[in-house]
Amino acid sequence: MDAKQQDELKQYADRLEFICRAQKAEIAKLRDEVERLRSTGGAHSVLKSIYLNGELPESLRAKAASAAIQHEVPKLMPERAPLELKAEPTISLLEQAERRMKKAEANAGRDIEVGPNGEVTFLPRPGERDGNGQDD
Repeated sequence: MDAKQQDELKQYADRLEFICRAQKAEIAKLRDEVERLRSTGGAHSVLKSIYLNGELPESLRAKAASAAIQHEVPKLMPERAPLELKAEPTISLLEQAERRMKKAEANAGRDIEVGPNGEVTFLPRPGERDGNGQDD
């Protein structure tokens, strides 16, 4: 082997050594990136770290941002229609109590009948007309 061949072989070995070192550095960098992505708090954190990383391609950052925005900004929802409420006239507690007392006095001593659906019917007192228009 002459000097020229040895020189070419030496240059080739140097290029291979340079490539191996560059690949080794890139592999270490990628391993660090994988570890960083695994140690983050979840999918949203990974997406956020991707779109905030200025070294990554713009298209990848845009995809990560569009996926992450759904979890960062609440969706705009249509406004619910306002309720149309009507207030009934208020009855004082005293008036309510008086009404219930009168009703209880009017129904005192009367028998009741409970239907299958839970409806309560007051039966007429003995000797009282039941109001159906018939004289039994």
